[in-house]
Amino acid sequence: MSRHVHNTGCGCAQAQKQVGQMTDLFPQINVDKVWCLNEAQQGLCKNIFHPEKECIRIGEEQEKVLRSNRDDPFLILFVPFTCDVKVSALSLIAFGESAPLKLKLWVNREDIDFSNANDIAPVQDFDLQEDTAGTYHYFTKANKFFSVSSITFYFQGTINNTTSIIKYFGIKGQATQS
Repeated sequence: MSRHVHNTGCGCAQAQKQVGQMTDLFPQINVDKVWCLNEAQQGLCKNIFHPEKECIRIGEEQEKVLRSNRDDPFLILFVPFTCDVKVSALSLIAFGESAPLKLKLWVNREDIDFSNANDIAPVQDFDLQEDTAGTYHYFTKANKFFSVSSITFYFQGTINNTTSIIKYFGIKGQATQS
């Protein structure tokens, strides 16, 4: 059975209502404290976060992408917020053979790394789709993502199983504190 994945172009009433109620949480991301395990060049993970409206300007700027180490497509990305947030949806730009295939999420856990990521049950997981524009929205379980100070993301596998490349990562929802 195929599962419907909402996106801004899918046209279903539920997706349109949900997307209309969400805001870009980029201003609440504490970008200076974002970190990633297994990134090819330390610190480039911070470049995939920016206002959603700038998403359309993303080109082939290779220096601005998050890339895993060669022949190892797995990435663990830790994203803290400046205040508690309610996370409603995620989007990303990743395409071709280097697009990650799966994503696991943990809320308010700084201790996730490669030694325990497969042993600790995630709060939610997704099968990812190739997306060249960041228009697909992966909706989170509302009852699990309402008082979030940080999220740890575990990107797994690619079609070519060599290197993951992510050009943009968006988080939508609402700030619950100012």
